[in-house]
Amino acid sequence: MHYDAIVIGAGPARAGQKVLVVEKEKFPRFRIGESLLPAGNQYLQKIGVWEKVCAAGFVEKYGAEFYDGKTGRGIHIIFANGLFGGPPMTFQVERAVFDQLLLEHANSCGCESRMETRVTSARREKNIWHVELAGAAAGSVTADWILDASGRDAVMGRILSVPRDSLNYPKRIAIYNHFAGVPRRTDRRGGNIHIFSLPGGWFWVIPLAGGKTSVGLVMQLDEAGGGQLRNPEEVFWRMVRETKLLPEMMEKTQPLDKYRVTADYCFCHSHFADERLFMIGDAASFIDPTFSTGVSLACASASRAVETILRLKRTGRPFNRHEQARFTHYMKDRIRTVRRLVESFYDPASFEIFMQPTNRLKIFPAVNAVMAGHHSLPWKARWRFQIFLAACSINRFMRHRPGKEVTT
Repeated sequence: MHYDAIVIGAGPARAGQKVLVVEKEKFPRFRIGESLLPAGNQYLQKIGVWEKVCAAGFVEKYGAEFYDGKTGRGIHIIFANGLFGGPPMTFQVERAVFDQLLLEHANSCGCESRMETRVTSARREKNIWHVELAGAAAGSVTADWILDASGRDAVMGRILSVPRDSLNYPKRIAIYNHFAGVPRRTDRRGGNIHIFSLPGGWFWVIPLAGGKTSVGLVMQLDEAGGGQLRNPEEVFWRMVRETKLLPEMMEKTQPLDKYRVTADYCFCHSHFADERLFMIGDAASFIDPTFSTGVSLACASASRAVETILRLKRTGRPFNRHEQARFTHYMKDRIRTVRRLVESFYDPASFEIFMQPTNRLKIFPAVNAVMAGHHSLPWKARWRFQIFLAACSINRFMRHRPGKEVTT
């Protein structure tokens, strides 16, 4: 069997012509990464699935709320107040439902899917990839292109031994579960993601449909017990008790599943494309879940990859080193913006600036735009974002304390 493209992984980052989707798991399945960003709506619209997403009953998300976990002070981000305006709303999605919806849409568009099947090897001869599959639909297939959307499994990165950049971030761990009984507001703020910052870490609280809520803890691995972490539930609840607002919020909740753990997840490949290969979304790089950028970056990279493939097919031009570098630069520019915002979140002095936003010179509307998913910044946003970052740096020497709760 020969295909125009093989997509490894049946998440949100896929598209093409005669396409084979290879997914190692059986859908539906549990997955975190439930909070979408408004700027990512355009990609769901582009592939014709937006109306199905709107009709699926997901929780509407109009903003985000950040709290100092020790003092309880907070800021309320309203996406509609961002520098670019743009969509005021997106969704909080249960990924088991969301990814199943996307898979069914891909199949309805003509994709072939092989579930519970994994790629064991891939080698290229001239312009053709020869791929070996194992599992429920084992066999050998060929394709002109491979789009690796396998998430942090990074299938092609491992097969080809693609080097990784040095990030110099501390090793972190995420402990998470779904809960019933988490209280939420009945107005538009009821759909917001809540972030509670703690020294070296934070909690997320994401409202999902059906009264379900995703709650997760991110902290440094050594503080959680390092490689000897045997009781993630105990660590989770110990950290809940150390926050100002979470104990009351979580008091009458019931876990709906087991406590899951993801550890040491930050990485970035040195390049995201090779000969007739694209590494998409988390398969290329995963920095941090703080600002819910995963699905948005995955869709942006998938869209760019498909546009590149179709353009090269139309013009007959080769996918040379220059084209590969263009794709890598396109995505690393966006990831660089995300990294700088993430680094400001983890730095205590920078976080104090983040928690005291100002509309002077429209500085914080530019930061708001980044949080809404605008990761490739035009000049009018870029210089404002740079001033925000400069203020964060200055505050390391001239500490400024946040005041009362702010809406922006």
